[in-house]
Amino acid sequence: MFNFKRKNKNEKTADEFLNYQFRNANELAQQKQTKIIGIGILLLLLTLFVVFGHFTLSKTNGLEKNGEVAIGIITGLKRNSYRVNDFDGTRVNNYLIQYEFEVKGETINSIKILEKRDYEYYFDYEIKVLDSLQIIFDPTNPKNNRILKK
Repeated sequence: MFNFKRKNKNEKTADEFLNYQFRNANELAQQKQTKIIGIGILLLLLTLFVVFGHFTLSKTNGLEKNGEVAIGIITGLKRNSYRVNDFDGTRVNNYLIQYEFEVKGETINSIKILEKRDYEYYFDYEIKVLDSLQIIFDPTNPKNNRILKK
């Protein structure tokens, strides 16, 4: 500031310099506040992501640890094989398997989408309607189920 005053002896320019410095301090305070809000939002999103991941993994792990096995029947089967669009060579190649099984007198209906590349992990043969398959389910919530791999 002293160099500024020395070069510009005019009192008006010194006031302009102080106003400029004061304005910069206000802008820096606003920038700092914006950064704090941004970091807060990022932390909130990260926390939500971690909580969602925890519940998703605990649901899957609960099925693996506490799951019971039942025999189900395939009630519907559809094979999808088509190109996604005319401009892209990507293809959809999967099976839509609808099955039902019984738990404590209650019939549970479920649907599983099985990619063709994963088919061999589940079945050794070509499945058809009314074939049986093994289901693993959560005894506390039977709607949480999936087809058991061979």
